[in-house]
Amino acid sequence: MNLRVILLMLLIACLAGCDQSSTRDAAYEMKTATADLGAQRAKNPFLAYEHSVRLEVDADKLQSAFDRLINTCVSNELGSCAVMQSSIRGGDYGYANMQLRLAPQAVQPFMGLLGNTGEITEQSTNAEDLTDVIADSGKRLEMLQSYRDRLQQLEQNPDNTIDSLIKIAAELAEVQTRLEFTQGEKAGLYQRVEQDILNISISAKSEAGVLSPIGLALDEFVDNLSEATASLIIFTAYFLPWALAIWVLFFVARQIWRRSRKRASAKKEADVG
Repeated sequence: MNLRVILLMLLIACLAGCDQSSTRDAAYEMKTATADLGAQRAKNPFLAYEHSVRLEVDADKLQSAFDRLINTCVSNELGSCAVMQSSIRGGDYGYANMQLRLAPQAVQPFMGLLGNTGEITEQSTNAEDLTDVIADSGKRLEMLQSYRDRLQQLEQNPDNTIDSLIKIAAELAEVQTRLEFTQGEKAGLYQRVEQDILNISISAKSEAGVLSPIGLALDEFVDNLSEATASLIIFTAYFLPWALAIWVLFFVARQIWRRSRKRASAKKEADVG
């Protein structure tokens, strides 16, 4: 066998081995990061996590990647998941965005799905400590429940007058409204710590060339022209009244100045005569 062919095969094998090694390293890092989050969750169960991922795919695969991720979430294939927001725009510079609310145990499988769908170019995780907020919400609930119970006991007093009963009923209604609002707020806080938020931004790869800025400018020419025309019309609409007012003031001032000059000239002639 030719020596060059042998060397080429060895080089391809080395590159493949390096690629597999880097893939294993990336998977290991992802699992380690998830394990660290699991340990952190165990220490503080009131941390609310939000993950952000930027994904890059081929332009012709943008729609299929978008549909795949949405359908996987809706079907709860990887765990409890709900689509909070989603949008997509096609074209040469297409992009898509989505916000998912999913169970913590579904984060790692979804990250794996994203890695298989395209190239992850950026990834971040933020945690918000809601311990004090949840504790304050619980205290407000206890205070409102205690106040409601005391009002209900006061309502049973046989010595109450009609006016006092009306006041107690109005206060009970107000307390019940505040109580239901606080209960809903607390439920929302618990949902926030029990489920993670995953923000996904997908951009389409584009063939960057010397003429690509010119192509982009030509694509946006009509939109830019219409926006510039609209801005000119708006400017004209604002400027015309002021221009008219300035012209009127200038005409009046000019007439006053001419009359004052005539009077001054006539007075001067009279004094000379």
